[in-house]
Amino acid sequence: MEKQDKQGKGTTQQGPTGPKAVQFQVDIAAVDSEDRPLSLEAQVQIGGEKPRKLRANQRIQVPKGEVVRVTYPETFQTGTRIFRVREEHRHVRCCVKLDTVCKAMYDPVGCVITGTVLREILDECCDEELRTEPVSGPEVVAFLPDGREVARTSVRGGRFSLLVPYEHRQEVLVRLDRWLRGESGDLVLDEHQLRVWLECCEPCDIGTFIYRIQRAWINGRALAGGAGLANVPVTVTSRASGGKLQVQTAVTGAGGCFSAAVLPGRVAVSVPDRVVDPATGRMLETSDGTRTTREQELLGGRTADVGEFAYGEERHIVRWRVRDPEGAPVSGILVEVHQNGVPVAARYTGDDGRVEMELDNAGAYDVVVHRDPRRELGPVTEAVVVNSVVEGETRIAVVAGPAFFATTPHAPGTDEVPSYPVLTEEVSTGGALYSGRTQPAGLARTVSGALRDVLGWRPNVKDSKGFVAALTQSFDCKEAQGRTECVWVPRTYSVQADLGAVTGAQASIYARAQKALDHAVPLLDGLRPLRADSDDEDTASSLEIAKTSARSLGAELGREGGARVQRVDSLFEVLLGRGVATDPARIGGQLGAVRDAYGLDRANVNTIEEEENLTNFLIVVDHVLSLRQSWQAQRSFFARTSTDVYFGTQMVLLSRALAVLAESVDEVQFALDSVFVGSAERQTLELRFPRDREPIFLADLLDWIGTFAAEEAPQMIRDGGKAGVTALIPVMQRLADLTRGALLVQRGGQQNPADVPAGYRTNRVQRAMEELAGHLEDALALSEQVRRAPAPAAVDG
Repeated sequence: MEKQDKQGKGTTQQGPTGPKAVQFQVDIAAVDSEDRPLSLEAQVQIGGEKPRKLRANQRIQVPKGEVVRVTYPETFQTGTRIFRVREEHRHVRCCVKLDTVCKAMYDPVGCVITGTVLREILDECCDEELRTEPVSGPEVVAFLPDGREVARTSVRGGRFSLLVPYEHRQEVLVRLDRWLRGESGDLVLDEHQLRVWLECCEPCDIGTFIYRIQRAWINGRALAGGAGLANVPVTVTSRASGGKLQVQTAVTGAGGCFSAAVLPGRVAVSVPDRVVDPATGRMLETSDGTRTTREQELLGGRTADVGEFAYGEERHIVRWRVRDPEGAPVSGILVEVHQNGVPVAARYTGDDGRVEMELDNAGAYDVVVHRDPRRELGPVTEAVVVNSVVEGETRIAVVAGPAFFATTPHAPGTDEVPSYPVLTEEVSTGGALYSGRTQPAGLARTVSGALRDVLGWRPNVKDSKGFVAALTQSFDCKEAQGRTECVWVPRTYSVQADLGAVTGAQASIYARAQKALDHAVPLLDGLRPLRADSDDEDTASSLEIAKTSARSLGAELGREGGARVQRVDSLFEVLLGRGVATDPARIGGQLGAVRDAYGLDRANVNTIEEEENLTNFLIVVDHVLSLRQSWQAQRSFFARTSTDVYFGTQMVLLSRALAVLAESVDEVQFALDSVFVGSAERQTLELRFPRDREPIFLADLLDWIGTFAAEEAPQMIRDGGKAGVTALIPVMQRLADLTRGALLVQRGGQQNPADVPAGYRTNRVQRAMEELAGHLEDALALSEQVRRAPAPAAVDG
């Protein structure tokens, strides 16, 4: 039985022998800084009783007057936070006189950082992404910015929990092990550390870390004509050791390069065999010998290069084989390719019964196999569609008997010895031009050439002022003893050739060389030794070698048609030695040998005469060094490796090429005469060309080329200069194409052997025609190197 105290502050219990002491309520409380209760245990001692542990935030009954001592734990940790009791609340003591609250205040001093850790695994699944699973074992460490370690734990079952002390606001660096050993190799974390900003001691989950299988890198490049080819699709297939198959696609960049990260294991890289060039829109295909699929065995973290995939212009090739019914190859069979009924290519089968023909364009064609060379039997025709390479086969019955073998091709040259005589002819070595015509010798041409040489002016009957100006500039007239004397003043340094001259860079260097030689040779002759122990024979020999080399250099620089670059370089090396030394005391070569033999050094100079002697040698060296510097500046014009050439020098070369071309026409006619294809027959031998090009008689073609080389081309160049050369280029191109087309199909031409006389099919005639085509192409190349400045733009107003 309880009875409330009169003051209402406690209760009195009624015992069997009378009332007991008054009992008061004492609350044992623990809260955080925001007054939220904390579930912790405190040690409580009432009076002299034995201390006991009680759960905080509960109420106990204590007799009046008793002393209650409560000891709270210094720190307390929840699942995600750490608290520390305030120092004044660590130990609480109170004497119970009323209902009392023993409360301790805890402040947050840390929090928990959590995260998930997984790893990739390989399996037979062919999904794009690898499957993952929880991992155990890696260590996780937390550091403060100053490098102090504040917490450490290990990953268990794919999770980790770091209890990190907290001081106000702070930054913590959480770091995991970078590498993890796996069954298929090392696994790696792309980001193995993370900065975490702790605030208000709130728990923090920093996400998921995935240990990934270490990839390998595969590189390569696609090329077209030696340059990078962009936009080529690339397929990369990798099969890892665990069976995982991964397929990726990539595209080459602007430089033709590509790169892909793949799983370690067997990697195959494939490109298409045909692509479109993005720059030109043309179809390209892989070059011969280029494999479109390449394989590599790669380890994780390694890089490999599969090399270059070379592409070239798409080739349209027909490969055909002719065999007899038993399967044996048949040789000497004419195989043609027709488009819309017109032959575009033809070849005879070889000993293996095979032919290969390359066409200009893709499309639908007919492969025509003639069963006998005389075409007495009907051909076998098969339609094909040519995109890249088409292969096929035709089986025919072999036609036996003389009719077949009489016209079957033989080994080169074997058909000419028994069939045609060996003809000889008196040949002039004077280089006479095309003899198939009578060369005019008009006075007009002679006069025009003389005016051009003397006045440096192109004759023009409508330009009287130009004639007077050129005449005035070309002659220097003076009054002398009552009469007028005129002296011719050359307009340029030039040595006249048939069409060109020594002009431009060569004339400049040649003039300098001549003046230098005229000045230097007497100086060399006047040198005197400064050494007391000089040997007269040594000094004389070294001086003569130097003078001979200098004269040879001057003659080479004035050589008609341009100096030979290798010889000029060699002569400079003989005179000055190798290297680019400009100090006379350091030069080598023969001039250096003269210096050493004569003792031409400042240390040996004692008198004014000796110093003049040394000065003369320095002047000679300076002349040669200056000449070499001019040569180096103009050397590229003599190398003839670019299209920027001097007109005069180029015209000498073009004149020679035209002379060779005219002689080549005579050689073709001589070869035709030797196989009984005479002048009359040549006028009836019609050459036919496909692709809508009109036919032409052989005699007309040869006469056109001869007249062009001997008359038209030289005259146009004389009258038109660079404009004349430019006008000749289309004509040369047309003649070169016609001459190439005049060859038999088996020699790369367009003539069907069955349509031409037997003599025209002989090797001697075909070789002569090939040489004629080659000389035309050489002359064309020389003409294309001549550039003409663009016409000035018209300006309004």
